[in-house]
Amino acid sequence: MTSNRNLWRDERGWVFAQLAALIIAPILLVMIATATIGAMRTGTGITQTVDRAVLAELLVDDFKNSIATASTVTATGAKTLSARIDPAALPPALPVDIADIPATCVTIDWELRTEGSLVSLVRTVKNHATVSCASTVATTIESKFTGLTSTAKFTYRNVFGRELTYSGGTLTPVAGAAPAGVTATQWNDNRLAFIRIDATMQELIGSRALGATAQTNLPIR
Repeated sequence: MTSNRNLWRDERGWVFAQLAALIIAPILLVMIATATIGAMRTGTGITQTVDRAVLAELLVDDFKNSIATASTVTATGAKTLSARIDPAALPPALPVDIADIPATCVTIDWELRTEGSLVSLVRTVKNHATVSCASTVATTIESKFTGLTSTAKFTYRNVFGRELTYSGGTLTPVAGAAPAGVTATQWNDNRLAFIRIDATMQELIGSRALGATAQTNLPIR
């Protein structure tokens, strides 16, 4: 027979369980609702709203490194560019360890891709079959950072800081007078030397600026 004392214990435990459920349920609902709002704002899955700042910094660092170590960097659009790492064409003074040089050609494409009302920074790594960059692409890996506002952009500049605009497959210097000490040839150079990314990153609450300047290994002439 169950004693009154044991019944009281059981009932007390049941009551405590009910109280715990009443307390935990709203917390879980708030967490789920908050994560859902975060997913709506950032364009990510619910579990991906955590550590966005860390992921953003890692991707921006990779953006700068891929541009700096590439043998060639080409603007393929106002919001797309391609960095090619050709092991046979890397400059001798490149600050990269020999062990870090890939065995085959690698092409890294960067894109500010519009997805609905937001923009994603997309990195596509293409590993070629051989050391030749003309060889077929053996593997493709795409990484995407979502939740940027529609104002996200790339800004292209030449060695002397003059802005270059992309149109019809060509980079053209914008109008403007050359600074003192810069020759007309230098000022009118349309070779890509600097790429600036500027974006506003949506966060769970509010937003934050995301920006970085990547420099190619283009020599001054």
